[in-house]
Amino acid sequence: MFPPIAELARGPKRIVALAPSITETLFALGEQHRLVGVTRHCTYPEDANRIPRIGGFQKVGVDEVLALKPDLVIGSSFLHRDHMRALVEAEVRVLCQNPTSLLEVIEDFILLGRLVERESEGRMLASSMRDELTAVAAAARSLHRRPRVYAEEWGPSDPLYMVGDWAAEMVTLAGGDNVFADRKLRVPSPGRVVSAADVVARDPDLFLAAWCGMGEKVSLERIARRPGFAELRVIRDGWVRVVDDQFVMRPGPRLAEGARRMHAIFAEWGRAPVGPLPAGQVGLR
Repeated sequence: MFPPIAELARGPKRIVALAPSITETLFALGEQHRLVGVTRHCTYPEDANRIPRIGGFQKVGVDEVLALKPDLVIGSSFLHRDHMRALVEAEVRVLCQNPTSLLEVIEDFILLGRLVERESEGRMLASSMRDELTAVAAAARSLHRRPRVYAEEWGPSDPLYMVGDWAAEMVTLAGGDNVFADRKLRVPSPGRVVSAADVVARDPDLFLAAWCGMGEKVSLERIARRPGFAELRVIRDGWVRVVDDQFVMRPGPRLAEGARRMHAIFAEWGRAPVGPLPAGQVGLR
């Protein structure tokens, strides 16, 4: 009537991942064979592209998910709440991790490891991430000056969103001082809306763009054309920089690389001469 307990303990066999971070973590744990569906944003590692697609991050095809007959659907954001509700109503088992801090990201590696009989690998992945982030934090303490940073997770169109949750932690850990540190940052994105005027008023030393889903395809010229930005020091002095959002906005195994990239930019800023660029040089880098 029921399978042996040993078989039940092996965990779900048909998983649908609603976020790239889930897909990447299961690959890192060596359990990618359990994945039967992923989003079109799940492009890393390369083998993830061979798994059937069920839509985008915010536009999940619920019918496509149901057609795959999953025994577990895993989400990772409050943005999945409507999809999760629809799946629950269809009597599909769901899990939404929704990490909001670096610590929770690390803890979720262990949680997923336990779920798929890879607790040891989950612990090793968590330990590796912790050690890598600790190394970045140590390097950041050696900076002789820290930039005041405005970091943005969405900017192609209004409203603009500053980074929050684990991404805001990464800025500080990597050696930057968030110009919006007085705002509540551990909140869903609607609570982190800013205007161009808000950024101008804070006058950051460095503008860091990690636009969700855009990779490194960030229009620096569009940023420079925002109202009031022409006179900003970040435009005049050439300190608008891009970090691929895959390393910042995905709460998965590659966040440590994102922190290293942030630190490299902050360290470069710290070594640069103070003041505007020489005449004739472009103000965007």
